[in-house]
Amino acid sequence: MTEADALPATAALADSPVADNAVVDSPVADNAVADNGVADSPVGDTVLLVLSDRDDARQVAEDLVARGWRPGTVHRDMLAGEDDAEDVDWVVELATAPDGRPASALRSWLDELADRYDGFTSDLS
Repeated sequence: MTEADALPATAALADSPVADNAVVDSPVADNAVADNGVADSPVGDTVLLVLSDRDDARQVAEDLVARGWRPGTVHRDMLAGEDDAEDVDWVVELATAPDGRPASALRSWLDELADRYDGFTSDLS
């Protein structure tokens, strides 16, 4: 990512679909989840935000945790298929969104966030 394209993590999070301290607790939300098959999805709840830059990963994790995402731990990980220690990426582990839903429920937003840092998301395996 070039400096011109760089977006501070706080700015990248400004368009989060989850309001600070929002809690979704309604039959309408429950029905929407059931109708869309989210509850039956084979994908796990935890999403890994994979970034190549350690500082970006730490800043994004710090900002996400401040907004209520959990756990927001950052660690190095050599993804499957990688055979070079220099190809090790930085991973932000997210299990729960601020509204209490699984992080996977907001996967498309996390995908967009990862794209801003030339990263991607992955499932916890």
